[in-house]
Amino acid sequence: MRCVLRALRDGTPGQYHYTLDVLPMPGLTSDGTKLNVLPNGNVVESVQKFRDFKPTEYTHRYVTRKPKAFFDDCLQQPPGPKLVECVTTWSANTASGCPVCPL
Repeated sequence: MRCVLRALRDGTPGQYHYTLDVLPMPGLTSDGTKLNVLPNGNVVESVQKFRDFKPTEYTHRYVTRKPKAFFDDCLQQPPGPKLVECVTTWSANTASGCPVCPL
């Protein structure tokens, strides 16, 4: 997770993956997230949600990052719920000018 947070803080272009698993009763919920950090620093976030090992939802969004100070604070956190919260709340808002491919 720290690698992802550093890449987001620095706006390092690349593709980053992480998975968060939750074990509610009954069944397993899992979110597989792929982040594409673009050269302009904005991010395309793709999330695949699973419930009981079956895909249930797939979303994409084009977002901006929170200020560097947010990530610096997160990187000081020990492993645990606060660090997970950082990985799930890093985006500031939906970015304008989302690239769209013609049909």
